[in-house]
Amino acid sequence: MSPFEQYLNDHNIEPLRLSIEAGVRYLTVYNATKGKPVSEEHARKIRIALYRLTGEVYTGPLPTLGQAVDQIPTLPIRKLPRFS
Repeated sequence: MSPFEQYLNDHNIEPLRLSIEAGVRYLTVYNATKGKPVSEEHARKIRIALYRLTGEVYTGPLPTLGQAVDQIPTLPIRKLPRFS
């Protein structure tokens, strides 16, 4: 069990309720509970929502991606290599 998941259990916070309060997808909160990285923006929203729900700041680990998901470079379709 990850520290984040333990924190939710200790405070009786359901992941679905947290996702609604934070304004993020349920899968984002689920990934965070399993120790998988989430975007920095989502981590910030989750921490703010936890503060609203518990009245205390969550200072435990919440793995984040190094780069925001929207900023990951992609190739336009025209530049993809063609296979013959």
